[in-house]
Amino acid sequence: MTPEFKEALAALRVAENHFAFADAEHIDAAIMELNAAQSRLAAVICCEKANAGR
Repeated sequence: MTPEFKEALAALRVAENHFAFADAEHIDAAIMELNAAQSRLAAVICCEKANAGR
């Protein structure tokens, strides 16, 4: 695993935790953070797949 992948995965875990424990007034922000972390991880995976053949 590359450092970028590890960082993106860690960010996703943090976002999942924030979502799990968000109160009603912060749920929208937690959802946005979770979506961003998922997108970041997906982008890192795509880049790693593209660079795997090099």
